[in-house]
Amino acid sequence: SRTSAVSVPGHDPSALALLTCASLGAPGPNRRSDSIDITASVSQVDPSTSQGGEVVAQLIVRGVEERVASELRRRAAANGRSAEAEHREILRRALLDDDRFKAALASMPDVGLDPDFARPRDLGRPVEL
Repeated sequence: SRTSAVSVPGHDPSALALLTCASLGAPGPNRRSDSIDITASVSQVDPSTSQGGEVVAQLIVRGVEERVASELRRRAAANGRSAEAEHREILRRALLDDDRFKAALASMPDVGLDPDFARPRDLGRPVEL
């Protein structure tokens, strides 16, 4: 993984704050053919063209299996979104909704104590094999 500051000739230095390149899998002869390359850049958007000059990140993912890309396109179409919008939603749900399971457990009604659900210790009916 490599991180470096980037300056773009002819552009305001604050326009492109940081460029991060990560390669999952070693470059060169040791690199696995099933590795995925991810390039991420974080930039400050021109306030005149954005909503409050928010900082946005861009991810470029390479080396994704066709089966995965096809499923992304299928899911995006089913949800009425572009593949890019679907990808953002998948990332949001995977990374930001970490309390959903905890909330689901907490919302379950109290229906008894553990002993109420204990299995009988007898062997039940005889079984012939």
